[in-house]
Amino acid sequence: RHDPGIKDQVGDIPLIRDRYCHDEEPNCAGCPLVHHCLHHRSQQKGAGGPSTADLFCGAGGLTLGFEQAGFSSRVAIDLDGWAMRTHAYNRPDHSGASVCADLRTWLDEHPGAEKVDVLMGGPPCQSFSTANRQRQEEDGRGELYKLFIEAIPRFSPKVLLIENVRGFEKVQPALCKGIEKHGYLVRGKKLNARGFGIPQNRARLFTIGISESWFGDGAGATMDRIEDRIDEAVGDNERGLIEALGGLPEVEASRKRNNTAYESNETGWTISRATDRGWNEYLDSINGGNPRPLLVFNHKGRYNNDRDIEIFSRLEPGENSAAESIADIMPYASRSHIFKDKYYRLLPDKVCKTITAHMGFDCNMYIHPTQARGLTVREAARVQGFPDNYVILGTLHSMYKQVGNAVPPPLAKMLAEAILPEVTG
Repeated sequence: RHDPGIKDQVGDIPLIRDRYCHDEEPNCAGCPLVHHCLHHRSQQKGAGGPSTADLFCGAGGLTLGFEQAGFSSRVAIDLDGWAMRTHAYNRPDHSGASVCADLRTWLDEHPGAEKVDVLMGGPPCQSFSTANRQRQEEDGRGELYKLFIEAIPRFSPKVLLIENVRGFEKVQPALCKGIEKHGYLVRGKKLNARGFGIPQNRARLFTIGISESWFGDGAGATMDRIEDRIDEAVGDNERGLIEALGGLPEVEASRKRNNTAYESNETGWTISRATDRGWNEYLDSINGGNPRPLLVFNHKGRYNNDRDIEIFSRLEPGENSAAESIADIMPYASRSHIFKDKYYRLLPDKVCKTITAHMGFDCNMYIHPTQARGLTVREAARVQGFPDNYVILGTLHSMYKQVGNAVPPPLAKMLAEAILPEVTG
């Protein structure tokens, strides 16, 4: 009964069907693959609750956080084919509304109004990222926020929410002006994921809009209440990276060049058996308090050459390319002032550096604190706050990109909980 789509990604799942899939009394509740079972998926129905539309949704971090808070996703749109496969696969009751399309084309083909309670999204931000040292002024992705503005009357939302990098501040006035023209009170708010129990230093700019036609004279008070709830959710107990890494088997970097499909006991499997070692409160929280998973997905060591693996093993946590211990094999020694962060070994007891789409190229800046390899896709997803049953589909490059571009689901859930009372009252 297991979905052939997941089988294509993970291979055969021995013994699971015989143990759990009985025609008369199937043990669906205890099955570790229940989310990937054709029978279970066919029985799922969309949740109720206030509605959302998620533009530039990617793999669905923002959508997921709002769903966890009680919202119902009406439509989610993105042009990235693998991201939309991930989005749809993890929502069997919603797959028809996970739309892979160019937003401009979709708006032209769907001119009719469809009201939602919250219109949200994260227009591609690479043009504004401080990490993108080669960005170009004419990069068309920097103009996609205008499409979001254009979509506002299409959905007539009560509340707007836009996420982007801090560098987006340079066009924030134009964004706010465009939203205000549609009759919305607008404010920007800088938030860092580390302040909300997420083990990652991820600073982002959120733009919130409140419909003045819907809330009338109370729009300002509505905005104040939302901001107050957000401020109240900020905590001072930061989590260390190590809290995101528990319950996973140890894996090694792969030495099989140009073979991302390679799997072994040493380098890991697309589906691995979880362990109890290091399980903690953070993992309980991102998994919604559900029983600890028996299986984990997307936990494989990626390819690295012998030199890089040697560098990984020599570096101590907190050391980078300038470390004396790797001076004799550092490939960029003559340009160390430029490439000092080319290699970095993460500190286990500190928040992780920002998970980014660059991990699709290499994880040399994200070296595991105790194992000589970069973070796996699953480890990066956990740092972002994705639950363990959220499967990332695609090529290796695409999977890291999807995770790096996502809004951390726990942060999205907090924002959703701040908005929820205002659209249900």
